[in-house]
Formats: sequence, structure tokens, C-alpha cells
Amino acid sequence: MEDIKIVEPRQEKESLQAVVKIEEWLFLILLGMIPVINLIAFLYLSFSRKINVNKRNFARAVLIYLIIILILVILTTILL
Repeated sequence: MEDIKIVEPRQEKESLQAVVKIEEWLFLILLGMIPVINLIAFLYLSFSRKINVNKRNFARAVLIYLIIILILVILTTILL
């Protein structure tokens, strides 16, 4: 008979992240209002491994919005 190997599901390492304070959220939102700086800051936040996962996901979501807005602006300028 052939040996049957049982593969156990890989367990993800769950690490608890610190709670992001309201002041930090307010700072991130304020940072998002500054042109050009927001792009640089959110690029750094979304690709840095040292940043809290919640902040990283927020930065990635903001970058997605910025890309969508940029595409819409380019399309409207071309069509008008």
C-alpha cells in the first residue's frame, strides 16, 4: 500500500496589533489632505512592514481611491 500523508492546514500566525488611537487616525486623515505629500506618505505606509496592519490597510485603501480619482481626472480631461 501507498503511504497516505495527511496534510494539516497551515496555521496563520496571529499577532495582536496595538489599537490605533484617535489622534493617529486624525493625523492620517489630515496627512491625506495635503497634496503630493499624501501620495508619498501613503505609499510609504502601505508598503512598510513596520507599520500597524490597520494603518497599512487604511493607506492601501486611500491609494486605491487616489488611483481611481486620478484615472477619472485623466479621462475627463481627455474627453472634454
